[in-house]
Amino acid sequence: MLTTLTSAWANLRTRRHLFAGAFVAVALGVALVASMGLGLAAAADPPPGKPQRFAAQPVVVMPHDSLTVEVDRGPNRARDTTPLGKS
Repeated sequence: MLTTLTSAWANLRTRRHLFAGAFVAVALGVALVASMGLGLAAAADPPPGKPQRFAAQPVVVMPHDSLTVEVDRGPNRARDTTPLGKS
């Protein structure tokens, strides 16, 4: 038992940078998994009601509900309009 611990301690002493790198990799992996879990938990349980963050604003800029693109169709140029939103 003593020779195993002595060998492990000597191995750790000579490869200190590898041990630190493995520790940092495990710590970053745990942080990544924890942050992804928090994001999933926040998305799975939204607060009740509609968002009220724009209720008190005097002006709210809204986008167009359609997308218009000029396309070449043979010798002519035409406009193609597609409604945006839910499919």
